[in-house]
Amino acid sequence: MPWSELRAGARDVVRWLLRRSEPPPPLGAAQRQQAAEQDEAKRQLLDLAEMDRIPVHDTTRAIPDGRWRRGR
Repeated sequence: MPWSELRAGARDVVRWLLRRSEPPPPLGAAQRQQAAEQDEAKRQLLDLAEMDRIPVHDTTRAIPDGRWRRGR
């Protein structure tokens, strides 16, 4: 890539940065945001699992089925 293209690209980036009204995000902000999103997704999955869970006192004891022994 010729220098003229690099310089033009750099100039465009500087102009874009100067036009921005908000300050740039601090270093590590993306990682913190990603971690927050992962924590939220994990919490949602745990909430769904809790809704699907059958409490122990609502289950019945399994009664053995003797039909499988007939072949012996």
